[in-house]
Amino acid sequence: MTIMFDELKLHQQLCQWQNQGFSTALVPIMEPLHRGHFTLIARAKQHAQKVIVCMCFPKSFMESISLQNSQDYALLLQNSFVDLVYQPEDYSRPCHPSWSVLPYISDVLTYLRQPRSFRTIAKVTCGLLNQMRPTVVCLSEKDFQQMMVIRHMIADLSMPIHIISMPTEREHDGLAISAYNRFITKDARPQAVQLKNTIEWMADKLSAGRSIKHVVTAGKLQLRTWGFQPDYVEVLDPTNLQPTTDASHQLGIFAAAFLGEPRLSDHLVIKR
Repeated sequence: MTIMFDELKLHQQLCQWQNQGFSTALVPIMEPLHRGHFTLIARAKQHAQKVIVCMCFPKSFMESISLQNSQDYALLLQNSFVDLVYQPEDYSRPCHPSWSVLPYISDVLTYLRQPRSFRTIAKVTCGLLNQMRPTVVCLSEKDFQQMMVIRHMIADLSMPIHIISMPTEREHDGLAISAYNRFITKDARPQAVQLKNTIEWMADKLSAGRSIKHVVTAGKLQLRTWGFQPDYVEVLDPTNLQPTTDASHQLGIFAAAFLGEPRLSDHLVIKR
């Protein structure tokens, strides 16, 4: 396994693999390493001969939260499924003049609650895909909205790349695995699980025919009762992240909330 920081060396390696006829899978990692990433890497190896892991966040961010330590790297080095780790020096360079000319991605980015954040994700991922031209990209459904933004971007730009998605991986108590879970205190852990429970409660009410507006309001109130400060609670069409109606048959419930300092997020897609 090789670790690279230089774009030229990366290009040379990719050209060599291409000439040898190898298929490649890209696993973009946009937060400090955790157990879920290794499951994603293992899945990537099932779909391509060479697996590239790209650290898509600045080193300053990595160091400031003190989560990316030598043990994390040791685990990655020991993982036989990884062929190359790439840490770009300039992870945020521009790659497309304007998202406004892309119909689907423009609509998605306009509606989402944090368009600047998702715009950055789209820009970074677009640059990586143009650099590497992988056969497949492997993404976790934990960041469902992020995954859909990337999916629409690939479609808009007609990139010949297939997306492999994996269901959200969870801890034993049901909490979605995240590097930031270690910021949750032991005493607050039972509260943290209530984010998932609230989303499941909302799903039951929506499946029973309750109005979306009523269920969203009740969901926010329930989160506050459990000590959360909701960032957003939304019900969207999971195929395009657009607003939905009470007549819709497929619904995506998305929620993010602060529990003290940590910001937790989760989602659930249902049919009714």
